Amino acid sequence: MKIGIVLTGLVSILRNRDWRRTKDNIKENLIDCWPTHETKIYLSTNEITPEILEFYKPEKWAETIVNFQLQRRTLKSIELIQEEDLDFIIFTRPDIVFLDKVSSFNIDFDKFNFLFREIHHFYDGRHFTCDNFYALPFKYLDSFRQAILDPENLPFAGHFHNQVYPGLKKLITDENIHFIQEEEGYSGPAQNKFYLLDRYGHIDGDLGPTSIEKLERLKIEDPNSVFLPKRD
Repeated sequence: MKIGIVLTGLVSILRNRDWRRTKDNIKENLIDCWPTHETKIYLSTNEITPEILEFYKPEKWAETIVNFQLQRRTLKSIELIQEEDLDFIIFTRPDIVFLDKVSSFNIDFDKFNFLFREIHHFYDGRHFTCDNFYALPFKYLDSFRQAILDPENLPFAGHFHNQVYPGLKKLITDENIHFIQEEEGYSGPAQNKFYLLDRYGHIDGDLGPTSIEKLERLKIEDPNSVFLPKRD
């Protein structure tokens, strides 16, 4: 199987994202964890340098400006792979730190995969889902694009990434949608068992540590903290 891995988002220290802090984790836990499959990398980021190209060796890449709307960044990523020979696609971000190998996730390779329903914001009628990781068969790529573009599917301004599910359900039906984690979860930095977002310059809020260093320090100082990633 040919798996396309699409990294889209900010990669520079301009907004406290530095792809060099997370690159080894992404390489180990996302790119190199598929021994029986072929992986191809695609980049849609605000800074394309010789260093990042040398490390990821992407098949294709596109440079986007910092103030691109999230919607435009994702659509740019979809454009990169529309004509590619791929069987399955994983969309995620370059400032992510996976807490385990993605190959160990409960992914259904025949369905569109969300990580989880967003706690407090799914069953209240908004149907928000985790917006930091999508995994889907190539055949659903155009449906993903349509769900992003259709304004009727995105009633809550500013949260279009969280709102893909309702529009997608109309296009491919619920039978073809899979939640990797059945129970609800938080998309925040480390309030789930899947990942941390390394936004190291951010002020700590109520969603857990915002950098790798803070996560490691919290494990030592308060191993029972409610802000540590949730494990089974």
